[in-house]
Amino acid sequence: MREDAYGIVQRNAMRAWKEQLNFRQLVMEDPDIAGRVSEANLEYAFDLNRQLRNVNKIMARVFGKDALRSSSAKRSGAAKKKRK
Repeated sequence: MREDAYGIVQRNAMRAWKEQLNFRQLVMEDPDIAGRVSEANLEYAFDLNRQLRNVNKIMARVFGKDALRSSSAKRSGAAKKKRK
């Protein structure tokens, strides 16, 4: 079953890559997937806010809290320079 799921997703990923199509749209419209996974579950799987919600915590663990602050300050300074 896991191998079947992998093959279905891989098929859509390769098509999206080769034909420059939207992967999410292909997955949502694939009858092999739609017949097994609800639209709500697919939306949940593609929710970037959910997937990235802990990115700042992870970055702080890896690089330290000061690195996040200095990086944020650099971006803020760069944005101010662009406005001038």
